[in-house]
Amino acid sequence: QNHTIENQFLKGAPVPGFTPGPGTEYRGSLIGASVETGEPVMFNLEDWPAVKDRYPAMAPLLDRGFVAFMAVPLKSGDKVVGSFGLSCKSGKYTSNDLVHAGRMANLIAGSLDGLKSRQEQAKSQLERLESEERFRQIAESIGGVFWLVDLKPRRLAYASPNFEEIFLMPVEDVYGDFDRWFRSVHQEDLARVQEASDQVPETGENRCRI
Repeated sequence: QNHTIENQFLKGAPVPGFTPGPGTEYRGSLIGASVETGEPVMFNLEDWPAVKDRYPAMAPLLDRGFVAFMAVPLKSGDKVVGSFGLSCKSGKYTSNDLVHAGRMANLIAGSLDGLKSRQEQAKSQLERLESEERFRQIAESIGGVFWLVDLKPRRLAYASPNFEEIFLMPVEDVYGDFDRWFRSVHQEDLARVQEASDQVPETGENRCRI
């Protein structure tokens, strides 16, 4: 939207006055045309008189001896996410060259999509780990026992480290069979606690206190 590009890959010697960097204006270039139209574009030296007003940013390349140019959009679905540009100092590009460049662009776009997906996945995993660490810091600073229980099926998902100190039983036993926890409840309270626990999946609340 801001009509600028950031170069991700450059093969060959940089061209003074043309080398793209962060925030480089792309309008007036072949790359800009392919990004804006979503279509491949091409011209050769013989075409320059007819296109020089359309692509003034290409002049430094011609001054350095380049004679053939093409740019193919990189697409992710229906969205243009970049452009694949080529230029050479001998011969001329043909429509067949443009077709081959389009196939290369598809491979590049697919690789970029895969890279972006992996980056997003890694970011999500990092955020989850950070969130889990913050959660554990909070849970472990609470004076009483803090735990999380999956309801269907009912099983212990997490218990704070002081679980064993409070309930005097191995927490691993409760991870394996949540009903073992009821053994720590005083007999006078057991029926009330079990009834309240059984109602949690239906009401979403546990009103029982022990």
